[in-house]
Amino acid sequence: MLKTAVELLLQQKQENEQEHEIEKVKQRFIYRWINVSKYQNPQLDSELVEEANRLNINLAKQRLVIAIAGSSQIIKNLKLDQETIIFSLTNHIELIILSSKHQETYIQQKLEHQEIEYGISNWGNLLGRLAEQAVTTLRLSNIFGKPSFRHYSQVSFIKQVLDSDLNLIAVNDQYEALLKRKDGKELIDTIREFIKCNMSVNQTAHNLFVHRNTLNNRLLRIKKLFELDPKNTEDLFQLFIGYITFYYRQTL
Repeated sequence: MLKTAVELLLQQKQENEQEHEIEKVKQRFIYRWINVSKYQNPQLDSELVEEANRLNINLAKQRLVIAIAGSSQIIKNLKLDQETIIFSLTNHIELIILSSKHQETYIQQKLEHQEIEYGISNWGNLLGRLAEQAVTTLRLSNIFGKPSFRHYSQVSFIKQVLDSDLNLIAVNDQYEALLKRKDGKELIDTIREFIKCNMSVNQTAHNLFVHRNTLNNRLLRIKKLFELDPKNTEDLFQLFIGYITFYYRQTL
């Protein structure tokens, strides 16, 4: 009886080791799949196609990526179907790669319930670009402090602006300098809240728990520091884009 128990334990250990090795192979494949499909159709890479066939993965299938901020423990609590793929992009970001709209709805409901930070890509079959979309959505959501930004379609215009060749060196330098000032954080928070409140002095003051006069004093300091008037729409747009650009690059 003891011999049988030992044999079963050894068999289980061997099976676990085999599963672990298969998972390592799969993770290496996904890493390569993501990198290749950032720039081209992965089906044009014969080696990638061959490996996908061995792993029974259809590269042409429409998929969606959800980027989650946090540990893999969050994902372990989700009931995922067999076609859903998990990939650790960094120590702080996990990717859920799925091909079922039902799974998308289920996962999103679970993440919202647990108040987990996440970003969702568009549907498509270029996994690398989908991963970038999901991570971009997650990062921009954090920058704006707006958990309502969940889908890439909500931030795609902002991403296009970030990728454009705008000359924001002076504005970005000023944001950098602000971080070293004693009142820097409160001025940056004021800019962000003023933008979120659509330039409403009353609403911004209310949200920041300060008097209107205090807010107007801060806006005046911002005007002098940046040589841009937050109460002017064109100037505020420069402050807005500069804010996004500066903090987005901090997260890369």
